[in-house]
Amino acid sequence: MFERTMAGYVNKISSQYPVLLLTGMRQIGKSTLLQMISEPERI
Repeated sequence: MFERTMAGYVNKISSQYPVLLLTGMRQIGKSTLLQMISEPERI
């Protein structure tokens, strides 16, 4: 796998806010990105 550009932004924002809304077009990797950066105990 490769590093997603948005991973750093999502991690930074999620450390400041308790809720994060990730929106976008279909099939662009939203779920994949969140699965890649999620904490193991939250899956």
